Amino acid sequence: MTPRSPSGGRVARRRSVCGAFCVGGGAIDEALRWAPMSYYSTPSSPYADFFRTRKVTAALSVLIIACYFVLKPSWAGFSAYALDSGHWWVLVTNFFTHFSLDHLLFNVMMIVLVGGEIERVFGPGAMLLTFFLGGFGGTLAVWAFDPYSLTAGASSAGYAVMGVLFVMSRDKRGPAVLLGINILYSFFPGVSMWGHIGGLVGGFVAAGIIKAMFRRQQAGSRGAPWSMG
Repeated sequence: MTPRSPSGGRVARRRSVCGAFCVGGGAIDEALRWAPMSYYSTPSSPYADFFRTRKVTAALSVLIIACYFVLKPSWAGFSAYALDSGHWWVLVTNFFTHFSLDHLLFNVMMIVLVGGEIERVFGPGAMLLTFFLGGFGGTLAVWAFDPYSLTAGASSAGYAVMGVLFVMSRDKRGPAVLLGINILYSFFPGVSMWGHIGGLVGGFVAAGIIKAMFRRQQAGSRGAPWSMG
């Protein structure tokens, strides 16, 4: 049975199924190898020097984990009831809030494994753009189509990074399997389907922006088309 919030709305988790099988063996690294340039000068191992090449991903992951001990879904999760009560902060806090430890770990793992590679190849600005477009995309979709469910979780951002991976990959077989399994999971009871769909759409939008900026990059220049300074 799907749990319900005290106000009567459904409680829906946003959780991604981590596709470690798809990440293993450098599948993501191979999928993104087509990119015309990489933001960082990358070592031979895709996971070497993690904090240098994935600063934003690491910072977001630490922040999400810290928020697990501070933010509670009852007041930080998203629902139309919260907005009706003037709790506007849930528009942001909901995708930093989790219902349980396993909910948290699944989502952080997806962001680290897939989002980290997005940042390594396309730069920290691309990762920030993807994370927040996914988070807000999921929130807006829930608001539009399932407003009185209490939803929380960073998987809207997780679906966004999967969307960018799929769009930006030359070989789409691995990313398609990863994305397909997670889309199927979205139809399970108690899972926020609209939060996931909205996050994925946000990822597609982010991928379009990233592609457009790469196309405008002058041929032969070094680094991603944007920088955080």
